Amino acid sequence: KQGNTDNTVQARVERALENLCGAPVEARGSGRTDAGVHALGQVVSAAMDTDLTPQEVRDGLNAHLPADIAAVDCEERDLR
Repeated sequence: KQGNTDNTVQARVERALENLCGAPVEARGSGRTDAGVHALGQVVSAAMDTDLTPQEVRDGLNAHLPADIAAVDCEERDLR
């Protein structure tokens, strides 16, 4: 995240997840991207308290994200 703007991929994903879950969610990317550089294939993890299925999370993310950001797949994992 960047302190000087909320117009980042991470901020948008976190806002979309918050809309889905009704509570703040911290998203962690597998790496950084610079402004103007694509994030194709970026992997994101987020711990959430939800009864949504992974497919519902993916679809909900895509409903709340701008057209230039998309969730391709979503999987549930243990927190261990």
